[in-house]
Amino acid sequence: MFTCATQAVFHTGKPRGNGVPFDDGNNALVVGGIAVGGLTGLMLPVILFGMVRGNEHTPRVGPGAAARKVLAVLVFDVWLLVVALLP
Repeated sequence: MFTCATQAVFHTGKPRGNGVPFDDGNNALVVGGIAVGGLTGLMLPVILFGMVRGNEHTPRVGPGAAARKVLAVLVFDVWLLVVALLP
């Protein structure tokens, strides 16, 4: 039991108890990249739509505030990429 937990934590490269070798994480990185791209692809139009759409309850978003929001989304994407690529 302790040996399997040690192999799972420290990734010795040996197969697990069921004979399946460890995955190197490339598939998870691809799926995560697709998800982050989708999130960014949905956030940017919403932010830009807020610049032209407004009513008495929710005023329009100014260009400066929209630029800060877009920058925040892009910085968050870069941070996720860096964290995902750290060993």
